[in-house]
Amino acid sequence: MMQMGRACYVVSFPDSTLDFANVYARDLAEAVLDNAPGSTVEARALRTDPQFQDTGSALVLILNTGAVAGLATAVGRGIAGFLRRNSGVKITIRTDKGEMIVDNVDSRNAAEVVKAFSRSD
Repeated sequence: MMQMGRACYVVSFPDSTLDFANVYARDLAEAVLDNAPGSTVEARALRTDPQFQDTGSALVLILNTGAVAGLATAVGRGIAGFLRRNSGVKITIRTDKGEMIVDNVDSRNAAEVVKAFSRSD
């Protein structure tokens, strides 16, 4: 989702239980931030069900649009690294341009995630 001066991505884990989604959201936030050190990427947990007091079962990634191309590649690398460590996890990435579903990714094809994410803006 595009906001003034920002590109926003909402990442969710549709086939995961709430407790696993919470862990995945934290792990993915760390992976993304590790791949974009000193950048203007923000990673915020998002509660998806107001009836539960979870720590956030989805993740909002906010990129400064002044450097989106490079940041998108770094974010893609973080997502690819997360998927290599969590084989079989299905994620959905929503933007203002649509939705990307990433499923059945392993270490052999995680690089495709980087390419697809880099092209998303």
